[in-house]
This record gives sequence, C-alpha cells and structure tokens, in this order.
Amino acid sequence: MFHRLKTLVAMQLANRLAFSIKRNKGRVIAGIAVKVTLFFGLIFLIAMLIPTFQGLTYITVNTTLLQAILFFTQIFAIIACTIGLMNTLYTSKDNAILLALPARHSEIFVSKLIVYYYFEFRKNLLLLLPLFLGYGLHFRQLYGFDFAFIAKVFLMAVIIPLFPVLIGAVLSIPLVFIVNYLKRHPFLNALVVGILMFFAFLGISSLVSIITQKEHLRLDAFIEILRNGVKDGIPLFNKWSLFYGNINNFIFSGNQMGVLFGNLGIVLGVLAGLLALVFTLSIWTYFRLTAFTFEQAKTNRYHSQM
Repeated sequence: MFHRLKTLVAMQLANRLAFSIKRNKGRVIAGIAVKVTLFFGLIFLIAMLIPTFQGLTYITVNTTLLQAILFFTQIFAIIACTIGLMNTLYTSKDNAILLALPARHSEIFVSKLIVYYYFEFRKNLLLLLPLFLGYGLHFRQLYGFDFAFIAKVFLMAVIIPLFPVLIGAVLSIPLVFIVNYLKRHPFLNALVVGILMFFAFLGISSLVSIITQKEHLRLDAFIEILRNGVKDGIPLFNKWSLFYGNINNFIFSGNQMGVLFGNLGIVLGVLAGLLALVFTLSIWTYFRLTAFTFEQAKTNRYHSQM
C-alpha cells in the first residue's frame, strides 16, 4: 500500500513541479539554499520591524493580532483548497490515468490529499512559520524563545496545513454537485453569476463611496478610521476563529501545562473528527462522483456533436 501511495504521490508531484530532482540536483540545492536564507531572513526582519509597524500604525502587535492573521490566511487557504480539490479530485484529466493504475481508489484519493498538503505546508514555511517565530523572537523575554516554544511552532506548522486540505476535501463534495447542477442548467448558471457580480459591484461601490466622502478625503483621517476599524474588528473577527484560537493559545501557553494540553487536545480532537469525516464520507463518494463527472462530460460531448 505505502509503495503504491509513494508512487502515486511522486507521479503527481512530477506533474506539478517544473523540474526533476534527479536531473537538476544543482538547481534543487540552490533553490533550497535560497529558501533557507529567505526563511531565516524573514524571521529576523519581522522581529526587527515590529516596533516600526507599531509606531507607524499605532496598532498593538500581540497574540490577538497573530490569531486574526492566522484565521484570515486560513480562510483563503480553505477556499483555495476546496476549489482546487474539487477540480483535482473530480474533474482532473489525470483521473482517467490514475484510476486505470493497479491501485485502490482510496489510495488515489489519499495521494491527491498528500500532494495538496505538501503545497500548503510549503506556503506555511514562508508565511506563518516566520511570522510566529519572528514574533516570538521579538518578545522572547515574555514567551521565552527556547526549544519548547520553537517546537510548538513547528508542530503547529505541520498540523495547520491539514485543516484547509481536510475541510476542502469535505466541502468539495457539495461544491461539485452544485457545479454539475449549474452546468446542466445554463440559465440558472448565468443567473447565479449575475447575482454574484451584482453583489461584488455593490460592495466595491460602497467602499469607493466611503473612501471618497468629503470628510474622508484627508489621508490622516482615512488612516485613523482604518486603524480604529482594525482595532475594533480584530476581537470580533477572532470570535469566529474556532479551533484556530486554540492553536494560537497552544503556541503562546508558556509553561502552563493545563492550557498547553487543553488547547492541544481540542486541536487534535478537531483534526481526528475531520479525518474520520474525510475517510468515511469523502472516500466513499470519491469514485461515485468521479464516475458521475466523467459520465456527464461524455454526455455533454455527445450533445455538442449532435
């Protein structure tokens, strides 16, 4: 099983990566060296720029702000993974090749999730990981920038990418049904697109109207409104962060063992629930939805040729 899984993952990674490791060892080593340098450079840069950021914006850089940034980035990661996994799981052209291989459908499904996890993990290495380490380095007297703190950050860096991938795998199921339904009903599809465009136009118009109001023409007044909005909005935004708040609390729990293990238990419990949901619901429906999507594509091609 693991050998087949490894082969499936390697095939898909080779498809998505621009070069082969075996043929371009020098290029790979150079790329790794650049990324490692960038990684440590970002940590020190963030640590040094925190006072400057606070001085310019008057926004306090604390764990509440970090929790909001974490949650905000994860919202976009979940959306991207949901749309991406819908395409790669159910409509990708490589499904015809992979399903013809001597491998179980569950192995193909898991291999696709592993590939997505790999790319999510890479993003976190150069985004969330330097952010939390840079913050911890700057406030090392408060949180103790020691092995325990660094280990907690790296542990969460491994766990955090699992959430958008697993949530995306679950949400991609209703999404593919909706997309297929809209494809079969062009008028309804056009109506939905029109409604979305209308609301997008309404939102942009409202934003432009607020910015161009007479009393907001001054730059300093606009910055003050934006600053107050951020300060007031972050606590409200964080109320919706659910288990991402527990991730943040776990990292900055210090030596409080009750807080540390309590938050870790919640995070692992949510992760276990998502894994159970994915491996019972998603895998069960994977082959059926893939077969349905291919059948629908054949039907559409047949009607287009008539």
